[in-house]
Amino acid sequence: MRVLHTRASVLSGRHVGRSESGRAKPRSDDLTGPIELNDDEIRERTIYALINEAARLLDEGVAVRAADVDVVYLTGYGFPGFRGGPLFYADTVGLATVLARVTEFYRELGERWRPAPLLELLARDGGTFREYDRAKDRPE
Repeated sequence: MRVLHTRASVLSGRHVGRSESGRAKPRSDDLTGPIELNDDEIRERTIYALINEAARLLDEGVAVRAADVDVVYLTGYGFPGFRGGPLFYADTVGLATVLARVTEFYRELGERWRPAPLLELLARDGGTFREYDRAKDRPE
């Protein structure tokens, strides 16, 4: 499947980056035009972005439990039920695997892919979002 780099690519016909001031600027590397991504890469770029951002929300206290995030995606956004929600899916894939790909995307695509601290912690410790929820639900 051919995919354009950004919406700005579609609108202007060229790939843009961001300057330190946050304004759009043309990229110096040769990334103009469409790129080739297979189905797995498209799936990873979409779902792993959800997982990383959800981990950030949990870490910041915006969401209390991973299961709450999954319910929102299942009932509100039409996330495929057979996958059980993005964080349940992350547990089935393995958080170390998810973190490895998010880290690759971060190196390749920049700051928006910076791994969430909670994702790094859980992956490093061999944990899961399910275990994270259990720990949250235990009385202190």
